[in-house]
Amino acid sequence: MGYLDPLLSFFKFTKDTDLIAATCLVLLLSSVIGGMLSSIFKAFGGPLKPIAFQETNGFRVLLLFELCLIAMIFYYHFNVTGKVSAVQAIFWVSTMLSMPVLWFIGSTLTQVLFWAKIAKNKKAYRDMVANKRYAKHKKMREKIREETKESKEAAAQRSSVTAKGKRGHQATVKRRRAES
Repeated sequence: MGYLDPLLSFFKFTKDTDLIAATCLVLLLSSVIGGMLSSIFKAFGGPLKPIAFQETNGFRVLLLFELCLIAMIFYYHFNVTGKVSAVQAIFWVSTMLSMPVLWFIGSTLTQVLFWAKIAKNKKAYRDMVANKRYAKHKKMREKIREETKESKEAAAQRSSVTAKGKRGHQATVKRRRAES
């Protein structure tokens, strides 16, 4: 890869520059494309549950890319050259830090394009959760109504007994007043 040789020679890579260039290009482009695909899956998937980035498959794929780059670094510096210079360490650190940045750039670009569909999927999930809660509350309300109906019937029975008792008590009081 002749066009990348001046860049790689700046970072003092002299052996197997094609391997370094190809690996870095593939992993960096994979980061951009992975971010785009994660947003596309959000847009064209079903109801979208809000979860943290660390719990997504995209995060796991990004970690896999980082591990591949680390494996490449160890292979290159232990088997090919046998040493690491400070400039090369700066190159590797900047490459590792640019992978998540490229992931989020690709993801953001695609989210802007499919904003309406992603918002619709998020709303569909919220509606689904609300319907489940409503159904649960509806069952609870029906149960409360049944219990209330039973308690009203019991209260009516108690009041009829109490009313009879009150009438009897009132008649006794009236009789005693009349006698005195």
